[in-house]
Amino acid sequence: MAGSRKDNESARLLGAELRGHRVAGGISLRELARRIGLSGHGTLVDYEYGRRIPPEDIVIGYERELHVAGGQLRDLRKKALAELAETEAAHLLVHAPDSAAPTAESELTPSAAEVEPVRPAGPSTPKRWRRRLVLIVVLLLLAAGGLALARKTTGPAPRLRMNFANGANRWWVLYGPQVARLQRTTSITYHDHPAELVTVTGASASKGYSAVGISHGLETLRAGMKVTLHLWVPGPQEGGVSFLVHDSRGANHWAVENQGAGTQQTESPLPDKGGWSTVVWTVPAVDHVTTIGMQIWAENDQPLLVGVADVAW
Repeated sequence: MAGSRKDNESARLLGAELRGHRVAGGISLRELARRIGLSGHGTLVDYEYGRRIPPEDIVIGYERELHVAGGQLRDLRKKALAELAETEAAHLLVHAPDSAAPTAESELTPSAAEVEPVRPAGPSTPKRWRRRLVLIVVLLLLAAGGLALARKTTGPAPRLRMNFANGANRWWVLYGPQVARLQRTTSITYHDHPAELVTVTGASASKGYSAVGISHGLETLRAGMKVTLHLWVPGPQEGGVSFLVHDSRGANHWAVENQGAGTQQTESPLPDKGGWSTVVWTVPAVDHVTTIGMQIWAENDQPLLVGVADVAW
């Protein structure tokens, strides 16, 4: 990861610590770069002066080669990333587009009408529930205050299927293009991977719901399997999500964790703490999975931001 804004105080502190430990150890930049497997030492200069936030493997290399115990450099890196996320969140909120304002054609993500038949919108009066599900997940360490839709799972770790590093796995607006905009971004990243950023304006019962998702690369996904993904929010927001799949006929089915009474679905509030949260949901009983996605609702017309990254099953 290379993202860092000039006013990132935590990044500067991390850089000072990196430089201080290296100098104290009597190791040159060139020698340290060789030890941690870099072809050159130029990027280390940027890291040590806080101009960029180093990837985790570089920080681990510093800790290993300079005998820095306790993971203190990694902790500083996390603070720098959190500060960067807050800065980017503020920037995105200030520049969030007005849903009524025209958008350049080149900036639009194809809607369902352009890519596939329009899907029916979700229920107009969903039953909102505020109870946060906080359950133990064997394979995942959930961030404090994060969203937990997960059930306890066992077995091998899920395989990463989509990290949005290129355009091959782009998501699009499944329904509700009048209130949702979707774009790939490097302003927020998960483990250095780009994210899909959803900007929703007014996706409430009065204006209609929106959903984003994908309809390819799902050949190995089956009913009963667990889908793991990561959600980013800039901070507390009045809104929530429900996860869904489409069967071979294009009919909508809610994730097991989002199934309510009858045909109603339950929704979970978005995390009340900014940053990344890990979410696990279960594919419902369908004959064939043709689409996966998530429906987003909001309480008001204020821009609501949700990032998605690293989808696995």
